[in-house]
Amino acid sequence: MVDPRSFQARIHRLRECLALLRTLAARPQEAVLSDPIAWSAIERNLEVASECMLDLGNQLVAECDAGAPQDYKDIFRLLEKAGVLTVSERARYEGWAGFRNVLVHLYLEVDRARVWEILQNDLGDLEAFLVIAVRRLP
Repeated sequence: MVDPRSFQARIHRLRECLALLRTLAARPQEAVLSDPIAWSAIERNLEVASECMLDLGNQLVAECDAGAPQDYKDIFRLLEKAGVLTVSERARYEGWAGFRNVLVHLYLEVDRARVWEILQNDLGDLEAFLVIAVRRLP
C-alpha cells in the first residue's frame, strides 16, 4: 500500500523542481552557461525531479500490484504492462531513468549542450508524468 503523504510530498517536490527549471529555461542560454550557480541549480533540480518521478512510478507499480522492478527502467515497463503508460510514454520515461543515472553517477561526463536541450525541450515529459501520477493518487 502506498503512503498518500509520501506520494503527495513527491508530487509537491516535483512541482517545485519544474517551476524552478522553467524559470531557468526562460533565461538566455549564455547567461545560464556562464553562471555556475544557475548551472548547479539546473543539474540538481533535474536530478531531484527525476528521482521524484522514479519514486512516484515505483509507488504506482506497487499500487497496481504490477510486480517488482529490477531497475529504474523496469518501473516504466511494469507501468506500461499494467496499462498506466503507453509504449511511447514508457520509452520517454526510460530515457529519464538513464539521464538520472548520468547526473548521479557520471556527473563528470555531463554534456551541457544535451542538458540545455533537455531543459528546453523535455520538461513536458516530467509534467505529463505528474499528471499521470495525480490522476492515480492513492
